Formats: sequence, C-alpha cells, structure tokens
Amino acid sequence: MARQHNLKIIIADDSNAMRAVLSSLFMELGYEVVSLLKDGVNVINDVLRYQADIVCLDYHMPKKDGLQVLNELHAKHPEVAVVMITSDEDPRVHEKATDLGAAGFIFKPFSQEQISAELTKVSTAIHSLRQLRQQTATEDAQFTNKTAVIVDDSETMRRLLKFILESSGLNVVGEGVHGKQALDLVKKHVPNLLCMDIDMPVMNGLTALGEIKPIYPDVPVIMISGHNDKKSVIEAVNKGASGYIVKPFDPDLIEAEIKKVIPDLNADDLDSLFDPA
Repeated sequence: MARQHNLKIIIADDSNAMRAVLSSLFMELGYEVVSLLKDGVNVINDVLRYQADIVCLDYHMPKKDGLQVLNELHAKHPEVAVVMITSDEDPRVHEKATDLGAAGFIFKPFSQEQISAELTKVSTAIHSLRQLRQQTATEDAQFTNKTAVIVDDSETMRRLLKFILESSGLNVVGEGVHGKQALDLVKKHVPNLLCMDIDMPVMNGLTALGEIKPIYPDVPVIMISGHNDKKSVIEAVNKGASGYIVKPFDPDLIEAEIKKVIPDLNADDLDSLFDPA
C-alpha cells in the first residue's frame, strides 16, 4: 500500500491491545505513529513534542477522558485534527464531541476499511487546507458582498470549507454541526450560499434541506456527502439542492459548484484561488 500521507499520529487509549492494533493499522496505511498513551494527561505535551497532525482519542480514559482532552486540545491547537474512538452509541456523546471540534470518529468494533475511510477524509482535508493556505498566502479576496453558512459535524471539514469560501471573498457568517442549527442559521442570516453535510446528528442534511427550501427558496444549497450514491443525489436535487460535493473535497469541484450557484460571482476571483499563476 502506498505510503503518501506523511502525517504524524498520537494514539491515546487505556487499552494496551487497542493501542497496538490501531498503531499497526495506522502504520500499514502509511501514517507515522509518534506516541502511544494510556491516558489523556500527556496528549497536549506530546502534540507539541512531536508536532502531531492527528490525535486519536478514546472517550473513556483514566485521569482525563477524551472529551476533556478534546476541549483543551481544540482550544490550544485547533489545527490538530482529533479523531474520537468509541463504542458509545449515545448520539448526545457524538454531538458533544462534534461541538467540541472532533474531526472524525472510529466506532468499535471497527474494520480496517472504516479506519482507512475516516483517516483518508481527515488527512485529505489537512493536506488540502495546507495547500490552499500556501496558494492564497499573498492573494487579496475581491468578492466581499456575499455571505455563506457552513453546516457539517466535522470541525476539520468546516475549517477547510471556510478557508476555501473566505479565500474567494465570501463572508462565512455562521457555522453549525447539525440540521436544526442549519435552520436557525439560515433564518438568522438568509445567506447567499449554504453548504450542508448530509450525514449529521440530531437532524440530517436532507431533512433540513426539505424544511429550508420551502421557506427560503432563493438560498442556494450545496449538499456535502461522504458517498456519491444515486439515491441521495436524486433526493437532494428533488428537495431543491443547487449542487452536490463528495468528500474528500476536490477544490476544482467546489470552484465549479460555487460558480454555478452564485452566477454573478466574479470568476477571476475563484480562478486565482484554484489556479494560481
């Protein structure tokens, strides 16, 4: 298997067996495991020590549980992606972790395919964000009279989308993590663009879309999904979606969708973002 990620991972789990299994799987997938911890006490110290990119946290650990570490880590190092490890099926726990900035979830019992898919999503977002920051480091956005709202239960995905939209000049006026928040944010801001994930806790994106469009038919909505199944695409279109983006994000596709749903957007602004000279 190609080792092309070049990302450093810390694993914090109180089970010796779980740490060993995850470490082996991560290394096989091409990641560099730099630290194995049995509790949450030294996670932040090791993030600094090893310049880690991803931290995998178990929810239930002695001394400091995963949610406490996630909260502290996101406050001090928001650029580090946190993937929660859990066997807890309580949606309230999932929502709490999402609100605190979790970028992804590994659910026990897990398969190699599940871990690969989740880490690919997170690592692609990290690499894309870094590339876009380099591309736009010296560029000034010209398009500043349109607003956008982003609703996605992954903090890493929201950061990536926010950077893309704001780099093009769009003003991101609100962010949410589930469909009910999408309803509130659209009501509050009536944005020129709504980017909304399909798979979210509390209320999924398709349900929220069905409630938003009858009330705000002129708000363009781009749906975001981790899968490109025909049923979801058809349902999104039937409920009024203007575009559909599949994770992991392809900046060129995002460019095309934004131009399509906001027709008076100055194309030069986005061209300079995605195709720098």
